Amino acid sequence: MSKQEIFNSLKSEITIEEFKKKEKNHRKVKNIIQNTLMVTFCSLSITGIVFARDISKKIYDNFYQTGNGIATAMNEGYIENIDMEYENANATLQNDETGQVIDDIDTKIKVNDLVMDNFNLSLTFGAELSEQAKKFINVEKVWNFNFPDLLITDEENKVLYCMDKTTFENYCNENNLDYKYDEFDENHCNCGVNNFVTKKEGNQVNVIYNIYTDSSTAFPKSKKLKIHLSQIKISEKVEAMQGDEEITLKGNWDFEVDVPEKMYNRQDTIYVQKSTTNKDYKVIAATLYNTGLEIKANVKSEKQPQVPTSDEFEFYRTISDEFKGSNEILSYISWKERQTEEMKEYNEKISYLFNIKIYLTNENGERFDLTMGPRENGSTRINDEGILEHEGVYDLTKYNATDKITVHFEYNGQNEEVVLEREEN
Repeated sequence: MSKQEIFNSLKSEITIEEFKKKEKNHRKVKNIIQNTLMVTFCSLSITGIVFARDISKKIYDNFYQTGNGIATAMNEGYIENIDMEYENANATLQNDETGQVIDDIDTKIKVNDLVMDNFNLSLTFGAELSEQAKKFINVEKVWNFNFPDLLITDEENKVLYCMDKTTFENYCNENNLDYKYDEFDENHCNCGVNNFVTKKEGNQVNVIYNIYTDSSTAFPKSKKLKIHLSQIKISEKVEAMQGDEEITLKGNWDFEVDVPEKMYNRQDTIYVQKSTTNKDYKVIAATLYNTGLEIKANVKSEKQPQVPTSDEFEFYRTISDEFKGSNEILSYISWKERQTEEMKEYNEKISYLFNIKIYLTNENGERFDLTMGPRENGSTRINDEGILEHEGVYDLTKYNATDKITVHFEYNGQNEEVVLEREEN
């Protein structure tokens, strides 16, 4: 059968409506085709904008929408109320939908609360709008309240957070720094963020910024946070994402926040493996932070199978380019790929190899799972030698850690344990 004949067969095999139905029925089938020998699975529970909870809830109820480890630490006092004055700017208000521009709009910003550890920086920003601004902004209806060019640095000119390339490069040029926007190290943290409004009444708006690093960098033990922003984006529309807001306040807000000693003087604790029920199960590193325990574990597994290369499978992969204009046909082709015997066998093998569950218990019998929050967490991969390598941060903190910690493994029918002990200083 020629390629054109197969094209025609595909088109006639299923109508557009049936394409959609097929895709809906098989939407839960995870396509894990990989072009490399290394596969990484990560757990990410929250991305983008998070819906705010009732402000009256306790911190431990996770009002900050962080992982339970951070919530535990905050409940134990690992949070600081910042006593500072507002930073006022004489801003310009611009309505991007109507083109209206209003000058001399007083707008005040400050930080109300702060939490900082190696991987998490949570700040509650408080904004106070003037009566003139309230003529154009209905505070009670505000949904998005964002700082698109927010820049956070410290007393050593380390860049802790900046998502705006122009702002980043201007800061580096002004301070003769050779940092690169897309390169990360101890001087430039690789961050993600989620933010959400928590208070909107009168002329007050509070917004929480949960900033988090990836596994390659950690926040420094900064004593001061230097905050800069020149734009506030505001929207009443629930569906508006950052960048789509209709109101922009332009000003210049620059101020510093003192980091409390308990945060810049935070200490890490090392745990070491003391025993294992199976020599093929090892914890090669374990570090306890104020808000979580990070472990790196190795388990003997098998080498990953090769991605299918049969003629049928390769054909479906190569013809996808011919249908770039039709998402329905592409979805159907992808589904057809997954139905090949080679791909089914490959997927079953991959699912088997990565079917691992890990949790921790302390000496009090309390259980701690992977931290679920905005930060990407829980990577698992198999190296070229067939060793399953796991890295993850768990909700056990210095507040509920004991001298011994047990790491529990459930891997393809086997239950094994590794006991860790606190290393003596």
